[in-house]
Amino acid sequence: MTCSTNTYTVGGTLSGLSGSGLVLRNNGGDDLALGGNGSFVFSTQVESDATYAVTVHTQPGNPTQTCTVANGSGTVSSADITHVEVTCSTNTYTVGGTLSGLSGSGLVLRNNGGDDLGLGSNGSFVFSAPVASGATYAVTVHTQPGSPTQTCTVANGSGTVSSADITHVEVTCSTNTYTVGGTLSGLSGSGLVLRNNGGDDLGLGSNGSFVFSAPVASGATYAVTVHTQPGSPAQTCTVANGSGTVTTANISTVAVSCSNDPIAPSAPRNVRFTPSGSDLVVAWDAPASDGGRPITGYTVTLAPGGRSCSVTGNPPPTRCTISQLTPGQYSVAVSASNAVGSGTAATATGVFAPSTPVTIPATSTWALMALMLATLGLAGAVLARRS
Repeated sequence: MTCSTNTYTVGGTLSGLSGSGLVLRNNGGDDLALGGNGSFVFSTQVESDATYAVTVHTQPGNPTQTCTVANGSGTVSSADITHVEVTCSTNTYTVGGTLSGLSGSGLVLRNNGGDDLGLGSNGSFVFSAPVASGATYAVTVHTQPGSPTQTCTVANGSGTVSSADITHVEVTCSTNTYTVGGTLSGLSGSGLVLRNNGGDDLGLGSNGSFVFSAPVASGATYAVTVHTQPGSPAQTCTVANGSGTVTTANISTVAVSCSNDPIAPSAPRNVRFTPSGSDLVVAWDAPASDGGRPITGYTVTLAPGGRSCSVTGNPPPTRCTISQLTPGQYSVAVSASNAVGSGTAATATGVFAPSTPVTIPATSTWALMALMLATLGLAGAVLARRS
């Protein structure tokens, strides 16, 4: 009589498998490759009263998974083993990288359209939601930083997760720059030079819009000044809205206004003089130009002799009297003054003879001259030459 020990199969159920390459092993040597979920049975049977020990020999990949065994060991008795449970789950990995260049605030990155990550400093970062092996990731900038405004760009931001954490996403930020400019009006001279921030010079030759060549970073200041005032004619240009801090847009509100510098008045016009008794009354018309400032007075100077008279007012009168003159030929010079100074004189020349008798010593040379003038009918006549 021959007896033999009964043998029984060892198997169970596999669930959750989505990768490939899974290999189970029983008792250290009986390998079983599985490619789909469901029931499985090892090929080598195990004798009654012998033990079994099911393990995962090779975890699946593509995607990578971790499979665990429940009820995987025991002693075979009098029936096949069918309750081994192998459960697989797909591995997940973090997505992250490095941020550089950040100087603003409010930066928000986003992964896969929904996993948002706010960052406030440079260095490494990791999104909170892991991504399953075999799934894709896509990192974008959801909100650009401000104060100062910056533009951040993403490199190596998309791909497929395999069997390790993603650590090579690179986010680089740079501060935005904006132009500084405005409008020039009133320019009639030449040689005007504006300057921004002590060094960016801009020569202008006509009215209208202007822009400095060097942009200014967001968060930085600008300060526009007149470096060189225009000449021919001399002008003074002033700047309004010339300084501030650049924020999120080009500066276009700087206003530069130019006006001609005041000068002394032009020469009075139509200078003339007439006798009044023994006095000489000098009259004139106001200058064609007051030089940009109100005329405050006139000065009349008589030659020869250097006698003079002055008038002031607002406006000043346009006549002046020099008293007690003796007959003779005279030249008068009339100049106008304003806050800048005295302008060019206008002159007139003529012969003065009193319009009423003047007592003159009989031995005086003037007696003979007066007699000659009376004889010739020139008493009271003025021969004027205007200039």
